[in-house]
Amino acid sequence: MRASQLPALARAVLLLAIPVAACERQQPVAPSPPPAATPIPVRLQLVAPGTVAPGATVAFSAALLHSDGTRRDVTRDARWNSSNPDTLTVDASGAATGVTAGDTTVSVVFDRFKQEAGVMVIAAGTYRLTGKVLEGLLPLGGATVTAVTLEDGARRSMTTDGSGTFRFYGVWGDVTLTVSRANFTSVEQRLTILSHQSVDVRMNPSEPYADLRGLYDLRFQADARCASVLPTESMARRYAARVTQTASVLYVTLSEATFVPAAASEFDGRLDGRQATFWFWAAAWGDAPYPNVAEQVGPQLVFTPIGVARVSITPDGAEGTLEGTLQITDSPVSPVRTETCEGAHRLMLTRREDPLTRSTGR
Repeated sequence: MRASQLPALARAVLLLAIPVAACERQQPVAPSPPPAATPIPVRLQLVAPGTVAPGATVAFSAALLHSDGTRRDVTRDARWNSSNPDTLTVDASGAATGVTAGDTTVSVVFDRFKQEAGVMVIAAGTYRLTGKVLEGLLPLGGATVTAVTLEDGARRSMTTDGSGTFRFYGVWGDVTLTVSRANFTSVEQRLTILSHQSVDVRMNPSEPYADLRGLYDLRFQADARCASVLPTESMARRYAARVTQTASVLYVTLSEATFVPAAASEFDGRLDGRQATFWFWAAAWGDAPYPNVAEQVGPQLVFTPIGVARVSITPDGAEGTLEGTLQITDSPVSPVRTETCEGAHRLMLTRREDPLTRSTGR
């Protein structure tokens, strides 16, 4: 090869080499993988048995679950509580001990998380029997309920409260359930208890309901001790009272006075043999924004009875005592000024001629 050809050949090789080098320099670099996300806690898990035998100790546990599916045991770091420690106790380590038969709620708290579980303390092989005593559809308090397990003769008894509820633990097999109450016919049922069971018992009055339907004079007479507290005009109040009745349930609508608001002129009650109970509530009781009875007795002077009245049926109506408070305010809702007097106040219902029937009575 001639010497004059070398520079041209060298130039050609150099031109071919430059794009290759450029390509090598321009190859993209693979990005670094993003840092792994830190798992965050999402909820607390409580592991607890549904039942514990009296005298037995069972380990409850709690775990904090994270967003990546991992879990951390926090049993000994959490705060434990039993809503009914007379039935079940639980210590700081999550160890729960049955004390006596009953129901409780166990709660566990860790950080901002909380979980709860219902736990029943009951002997193995026995069951819970619950129910309500009813008069029609209404709960009946004051009823004595007795459950006798026929196999061993064990006898359990309790008296229902205003909710009509009864509850027995430790029953099993064939059971005789007896319900009795003054002014009602006793009821006896035979049950076979092979699991937790609920049964309602309906009772009928032993005599026909007293008939209180009609028009009355209703009078409140304040306890004498209220004379130094309440204005004179609020010591005695009188209304016309229309009583309607459905079985044992009484509805009373008042008139011949100014009520604020107008709807604050009604209350209800319930018959029990030859007696009746009436309820008077204050503003914001339950869902009510105002009292069920609120009378405007003067400028910025509102009279409100609050409490429970128990009366006896008489030939002319009913008479008894309102145990509670007579209240004087400047407004039935959110009052600025309030004067009250607690005591035993008289409540009297006296029949009067009813224009609907043109008679005294029904």
